[in-house]
Amino acid sequence: MNVFEWRVLMVLANLVTLGHAGIDLRANIKDVFYRGVDQQLGAVTLNVRGNDLLTASQAQPEYLRIRLELGASLQETLVDVEGSIAGNMPIYLAARLEGVSTDHRIVLNPESVSIIRWIAGESDIWVRVSQPTETWIEHIPSATFLAPAPGLGVSFTLGISASQSWFISRPLYLQETANMQANSRLPVPEMIEDAEKTLLLIDLSISTDLPYPDPSSFIHFDIISFTDCLGVTTEIDATNIVVGLQTPIVFSGDDIVGRGVAMSFFSPMWPSPYSVIDLAAILGM
Repeated sequence: MNVFEWRVLMVLANLVTLGHAGIDLRANIKDVFYRGVDQQLGAVTLNVRGNDLLTASQAQPEYLRIRLELGASLQETLVDVEGSIAGNMPIYLAARLEGVSTDHRIVLNPESVSIIRWIAGESDIWVRVSQPTETWIEHIPSATFLAPAPGLGVSFTLGISASQSWFISRPLYLQETANMQANSRLPVPEMIEDAEKTLLLIDLSISTDLPYPDPSSFIHFDIISFTDCLGVTTEIDATNIVVGLQTPIVFSGDDIVGRGVAMSFFSPMWPSPYSVIDLAAILGM
């Protein structure tokens, strides 16, 4: 296949992708005390499989609002508002190229996908995207840029520790199939100490979930994408955030990150936060 034929193929692939791809969600479920505080939910991976964020730019970013349901709220503040003591210091999410190909590499700018609001007591996590998906991947032989596609997706994971993020992304970064070595507040993290945790620690003390096996024991999250949002990084009161136009991105897949259980359900021997099976799920294995 010559370069011209490749370009034509990629244009057709992107046109198909615009209508049929969406963002696939992968999550693992953690058992949590249904009225507990400081409870750790499972990890969430977003696998972008199309040109879904085509209009995102630095001037006009797109926003993903990840909302915990059943009255669950965040236990700690990881990214505060501007003007606070901690300041608004985003966490940049490492992007990983998924799919078997030696002809592609990820060229997404490290600062283009970031957590910009994560505040204790709130139920929403806000992620900002400021680079169009059509420029995320490079086809090396033809030196052309293209969007993610089914079989060649780009993934981001939150809900993991700093060290887990480092061990997941660093080997891929060395192969040019990840744009950062870990989730970090630095655009170019150079060592494991630069990695940043994004553990989903929550407060369920006033939630409405009931213990398993009740159907309402499962803790879901909901994602909606918007443009033209105001106040996400500045409003102290989240109810004053002005959401803009909802975009037609289809999110599908797993949306359960926790299962509320009674305290008697737990074994005296607590399991490790993540098993080998959990990490395999994060990586889509």
